[in-house]
Amino acid sequence: MANPDDMHLRDYLKYQSIAKDIQMDLVTGSVGQIDAGIGTLDIALQLGNVIRAAGGEIWTDSAVEEVIIENKKIKGVRVKTKKGTEGIDTNLVVCNVPPKHAFSVIPEKHFPADFVQEVKEKYYIPGLLTGFFYSTRDFAREKGIDPRSFIFLSGVTRKKGMESLDFVMASFTWWVNHAPIEMSSLLFSIPLLDWEMRDKARVSACIAEAERFMTDNFPGWEKDVKFRFWTAGSEAYGHWRPMGKDRPDNKSPWIEGLYFVGDQYGKKEWGGGVDGAALSGALCADAITGKDYEKQIFPSYHRSSW
Repeated sequence: MANPDDMHLRDYLKYQSIAKDIQMDLVTGSVGQIDAGIGTLDIALQLGNVIRAAGGEIWTDSAVEEVIIENKKIKGVRVKTKKGTEGIDTNLVVCNVPPKHAFSVIPEKHFPADFVQEVKEKYYIPGLLTGFFYSTRDFAREKGIDPRSFIFLSGVTRKKGMESLDFVMASFTWWVNHAPIEMSSLLFSIPLLDWEMRDKARVSACIAEAERFMTDNFPGWEKDVKFRFWTAGSEAYGHWRPMGKDRPDNKSPWIEGLYFVGDQYGKKEWGGGVDGAALSGALCADAITGKDYEKQIFPSYHRSSW
């Protein structure tokens, strides 16, 4: 997603416009801030508490096998449980499966053929290459940088094949209360598309560039880093629609009773990741109930782009 050709203008402008309001750090506010509990998992845990308190049920280890649709209306779902396949009758289904995987549970025959083709052939998947460095040195403070900051390094390399390689750097040490005081962390986050993430030579070249950056800017860093590791994830921020297209709306225009939620659903949605998914959740609830939970829950700078 570092390549400008892969970034939708509306999302880019929204991120830029809120920088002043959120101060671009994870203490006073950020596009991905979770300031309580055990991190992003706490969202699901708290939602679970509310659902149970309202008399709802949560089924785990119960994979949806198929959404049942008749005459363009939701009729139920088939769920695989320990007892076997069970049917649940309902006239409303909320799907949080990413677009390119959604047809595995909602038969594609219920959607327009051109939409199915577009999702299969033109939607793209951003991945994330992440490096973790733990050191006795505080690299951010050495450069006079507030350690709470996201450090965005735009176009750090011009090597052939990596013309638009960008890094995001940050320190986990300042985001948690239990980090050992004697150790500082430094995180590298490098966006690549899913097919790039499966290219070992490209991934290795990105890691080499990150470590070259460390050598150029922090001489002797290797002797101070106690351990480091890299993780390569081929899917990080949902499945993105092609340029010039809106996301699929939260309310399906083709199937009555079908709704979608996730960071790539909702015509008013913007951004990606956990913050995008949370906003989509509110937009989906509004589409179902006709209410305006978005304004009740989110500060103005996190609300939808329209």
